[in-house]
Amino acid sequence: EKVIMDRQHGLLIEVANQRQLVDAICELADDANLRKDLAINARRRIEQDYDFGERMKKIAAVYDKVMGPATKRVLPFG
Repeated sequence: EKVIMDRQHGLLIEVANQRQLVDAICELADDANLRKDLAINARRRIEQDYDFGERMKKIAAVYDKVMGPATKRVLPFG
């Protein structure tokens, strides 16, 4: 799954495509609502899908599966 979805979390352009880069910058400069919506959506996605505590719990679960549950492990994130 892509981290950034075009026009939902950001504006995607082709690598080294200067015209698309200029167009994207101009569009963002001209459209305050688009800037606001992209920022809100991007922050929400990161908070929901990339939360540090949740990531660490998933990593700990992998370790538990491979090495067996740790009895003395202290996790600061719950």
